[in-house]
Order: sequence, then C-alpha cells, then structure tokens
Amino acid sequence: MNVDDIVRDALREQAAEQPPAAAGFADRVLAVRRRRRTRRITAAAVSVVAVVAVGVAVPLLDSGKEDVRPSGGIVTPKKVESRPDQSPPRDRISVGGTTLAGYSVPKKVKKSANSAAYERTYYLLNPKTGRYAKAADWSWVAVAPGGKTAAVLERDLPASRIGLLDLTTGKVERWIDVDHGVGGLTFSRDGRKLVATTYSANPDRLIKAQGSAEWIQPWTSSRTGFYVLDVASGDGTWTEIKLAGDSDDPLRGTMLNSRQDFALTDD
Repeated sequence: MNVDDIVRDALREQAAEQPPAAAGFADRVLAVRRRRRTRRITAAAVSVVAVVAVGVAVPLLDSGKEDVRPSGGIVTPKKVESRPDQSPPRDRISVGGTTLAGYSVPKKVKKSANSAAYERTYYLLNPKTGRYAKAADWSWVAVAPGGKTAAVLERDLPASRIGLLDLTTGKVERWIDVDHGVGGLTFSRDGRKLVATTYSANPDRLIKAQGSAEWIQPWTSSRTGFYVLDVASGDGTWTEIKLAGDSDDPLRGTMLNSRQDFALTDD
C-alpha cells in the first residue's frame, strides 16, 4: 500500500466523525512530489492523524492511533503544507487540519544464507518542531490521534513488550509486557484499546525462492492470536486463533500472507 492509498483510506475513516476533507487531498499533497522525485523510494505512511482544536475528540484512523490517555487533538494550520522540494519529506505535510504523522522506508535485510527480513525505518513527526525525525529503534509503529504518542515494537519480532512513545521527547514513557510475542499493533477507533497481533515467528521474514536468488514471503502464517489491551492501564486478554484450512483446499489454507494483523471494527 502506498502513501496515496493510506491517505485516501484514512480520509474515508474520518468521514463518519467529521466533515470530509476537500476532494483531491492525496493528489494535492503528493502530486508535485511525485513529479519532482529524483530517486525511487518506497515510503509507506505510518498514519494520517486528524489534528483539530484542543478539546475536540479526534477520530482514530486506520493504522492505529491514540494518546496514552485520549483527551483531544492539537492545533495545526489549515493551510496546505505539501513540501514538493523534499523527497522524502523532512518538514510536516498537512492539508486542511489533517497531518501525515510519519512514514517508513522499507528494505530487505539478509540475516543468513537462507533467510532475510523486510525491515522498516520510520520517520516520525515531532509535534513540537514540526519535523520528521528518524526512529531507527522500532520495527513497527502505530501513531496516536493528535500525533503526540505512538505505540512501538522493538527491532526483533515478535516482541515481548509494547512501548508507548512520547513523540516530542523520543522516549518511551511506559512498557506493556506480554506473554505472547507481538508483531503488529493497531488502536480502536476511540483510542482506548490497543489490538496487538501475536506471532510465533517474524511476520516480515523472507526466504529464498526455490531455484532463484530472489527473496520472497514464505506464504505461511505464524499468527497465533491477538491481545485487546486497555491503553491507560495496559491490562487485557489474549485470544488464540488457529489456522483453519478449507476441506476443499488442497493446500489446507497454507497459502497465506505471512503478516495478517487484526484490527477492531468501527463498531
């Protein structure tokens, strides 16, 4: 999924909670940047965060976002900040009060002769400076509405704890320990719950294609279940999920994406 797709999905999520952004949001923000891009880079948006006046509830967007204790948003200019001369962006990108909270640059990292992993380097918006700062410590990031806090996982997946990161200071304010390794995070729409998908192996692992030097996904899932955690207290429960193959499927459901994260519905 590219930046355009995530921006469009995020705007659709907001439509039920607040007036929709002006048509062509993604195109206005990104069109000039695409035309002037001088080198190819795959930048997947971490999240698009709605930022509104203090005291107004901020809707949760698709990739998971809420402050440690949700209490509203932050004020941001309504003008367009598209940064067409920056690729990737260094300064805040914003349109109509909606801001790009961060993005990631993926790459394949070789681990051994027969294994590799798809790793992301995140660049997160510091709400105080208005600039994107490299966050190299994290393998997975979910940014909260208001853009002040993020839930993070350390480099080695699956992770044994979840951090709540202050995006202004760059420091983890609190850790949530878990008994089952976590590989993905997403918040509920109201931001009070955190869904953590658990895996028995790195969901971003890669293997050598048979008879080829190319690295590919294994097409088998190591997903074991999920937690639903209360953000404020860190308490929650784990639910086991077993893979169920269709009896008519000769592969018995083994042809799956290695990463298949859970998320709560809007209900």
